[in-house]
Amino acid sequence: MLRLNLHLTNQYSFLYPCYVAESNDNRPISVDGYKSCDSVNVKLKKGIITSLSPNPAETQVSVAYRLAPTITEGSVPLTNMMGMVVKSEPLNITSTIVNLNVSDLIYGQYTVKLVASNGEVLDSKVLIVRQS
Repeated sequence: MLRLNLHLTNQYSFLYPCYVAESNDNRPISVDGYKSCDSVNVKLKKGIITSLSPNPAETQVSVAYRLAPTITEGSVPLTNMMGMVVKSEPLNITSTIVNLNVSDLIYGQYTVKLVASNGEVLDSKVLIVRQS
C-alpha cells in the first residue's frame, strides 16, 4: 500500500492510504510490488471511521472518526443485520469520537456507519455486540 501525504488546503493535511485502483496501461506489477504508471486516479473519502473500541463490545463502544472540512453535520447510526437503525448519535464536528451505549442490544453483528447530513454513507464498520 502506498501512503501519500495529500495537502487539501492551506489549513488541512491528512495522511491517506492509497492504492492503484486503475491506471491507463496494462503494465504488470513488478516483483517488488510496485507498478509503474503514467497516471493514477485517487478518490478521497469525505470521512472515515478510524476505530471501534472495544470490538466486540458489551456495554459501550467508542467510534473514532475523521471528517473532511466540508462535512459539517451528520450522524453515527448503528444498524442491525436487517438494516434497521437501532441507535444513532449526532456527529460532533468539534470532536473525533462518539460513544454508543450497546448494553441493551442483543448479541449479534451490527454495522456502524458514518453518515453525512445529505444521507451519504461516508464509511462503515462491523461491530460485534456480546452480552456480559
